[in-house]
Amino acid sequence: MHPGLPLCSDLNPNNLPEIIKPIHIMKRLILLSVSVLLSVFVFAQRYAVVDSKYILDKMPEYKEAQDKLNEFSFQWQKEIDTRQAALDKM
Repeated sequence: MHPGLPLCSDLNPNNLPEIIKPIHIMKRLILLSVSVLLSVFVFAQRYAVVDSKYILDKMPEYKEAQDKLNEFSFQWQKEIDTRQAALDKM
């Protein structure tokens, strides 16, 4: 036995060496912090389902914007096909 080391039966928070006491307190604080964070995340998990298609179908502005977008898309695809045909001829 080493004379400077305490026995296992002597280890309790009241008679720990001065170096070990802050570590013991830090471990408790870390454990408490982690448990609080986990409980917050567990109870914060809520979600909702929104039928965006139903909502957007009820908006006339959306239909107009979608029609314009489809028109631009069609024109661009036509232009790409024309340029691809010109490249294929080369």
